[in-house]
Amino acid sequence: MTTDISHQRLYDSISLVPRVGDRSVNELCVMSLVALLAGERHTDRPSGACPVIATFAIKVNDGIDCEARQTLKPFAPRIVGTRDGLARGRAWVLVNGILGEVLPRWAQDNGHPLSDELAAQLRVSSQAFDPDELNTLIGLVRREAHNLGLDRGRQNDIRYLLRACARGSDELVANSCASFISDLARHPANQADSGWYWNKAIDLIDRICDVGDGPASAGAQIEHHANTQAQRIRAQEAYGPMFQWLFKGRKKRSKADA
Repeated sequence: MTTDISHQRLYDSISLVPRVGDRSVNELCVMSLVALLAGERHTDRPSGACPVIATFAIKVNDGIDCEARQTLKPFAPRIVGTRDGLARGRAWVLVNGILGEVLPRWAQDNGHPLSDELAAQLRVSSQAFDPDELNTLIGLVRREAHNLGLDRGRQNDIRYLLRACARGSDELVANSCASFISDLARHPANQADSGWYWNKAIDLIDRICDVGDGPASAGAQIEHHANTQAQRIRAQEAYGPMFQWLFKGRKKRSKADA
């Protein structure tokens, strides 16, 4: 219970900002908040977090507006401890979210609702990222570009995403997915539709956090860090003034020796 209260106070005191942020002024991005909770150094690439989640979440964090960015805070404890060997599964969730949900919505927003037959084909069936299937999808997107509402630039974005799958680069897949959905959110067919794409990006973060048992194993790690942090704070309050006095004394002696 005490840990829950301390975390709530921490969340309330921190503002999520673009880029990595600054701990000294309680401004962090969602991934540097993960690092703080895990007891790691200040970074937006904490060692205990799945690189696919980190890559996707950083892009969304940096692109979304300030108010909506704050809704990413609850994901931080769920991301702790997710470097669990399940990056491919998370990349697979992302690419299918883009193909099966984001693309049909984009087509609809541009006045081209997809047929059930076409919508059913926009899917990567295997986490193995079979090259033949991916090449078939690349050809499908090229042929159906008009019906999908894709200009040449966005066709290239989807081709790049599918080729990243073919290369087996899970982080590159995550980066491509985040860049694509962020671009659609910033430049929607109708400005009123922008929120749908950001909400879908947040939904995808939620879903990739659900892959595997990372959140369960993360609980003990966060609680341990909270207890360690509390001890650190108590020690600082008790001995901080003495340490400052000693440090100043050492600086004075160094100047005198010089």
